Amino acid sequence: MPAISTIKLRRGTAAAWTAANPVLASAEEGFETDTGLRKIGDGATAWTSLSYDRSFYEPWTVDIDTAQSVVNTGWASPTPGAILYSSYNLSSGAQNAEIGWDVVLSAGTWTVQLTHYTINSAGIYSVRIDGVEVGTIDGYAASGGPDHVSVVTGIAVATGGKRRVTLKMATKNASSSSYYGLIQHLQLRRTA
Repeated sequence: MPAISTIKLRRGTAAAWTAANPVLASAEEGFETDTGLRKIGDGATAWTSLSYDRSFYEPWTVDIDTAQSVVNTGWASPTPGAILYSSYNLSSGAQNAEIGWDVVLSAGTWTVQLTHYTINSAGIYSVRIDGVEVGTIDGYAASGGPDHVSVVTGIAVATGGKRRVTLKMATKNASSSSYYGLIQHLQLRRTA
């Protein structure tokens, strides 16, 4: 039976790394235990002057499982359906119903793509990242249906990390009779 080896990266807290400020050997990795970030040495540059290596965890596409929300005020559990995506989430129709998910986004420019039903009683989705509105999507249509795709483009994320993405039904189209939201799928795509 072959021997099993354990490889451990050089590790410590961000404060410990900064205080020690070592020079990592060429291709040697240093891991910050409190931030989850790493740097890779070049054999000459001190720790504080190295850039973080984000290549291993920076996504370009994030598909959100809409059934796994972490914020849910006024939204029903997913309902199975014979539509493009296997289920949909339906809000209560109350103003300010909100649903949200925690995701990891890298720094860059992002697009949010929402696949949803358009109906005559739909509200306007306020798309938010960490509580800040980044765009709106009108769910109203006089005679709508499933599989409608809407996008919000040009969303700037200054620094990478965990973010909370929420949809809030705060307003409605003047022709709409309510604030309903019916979401089938939510995707974020990094464009730059």
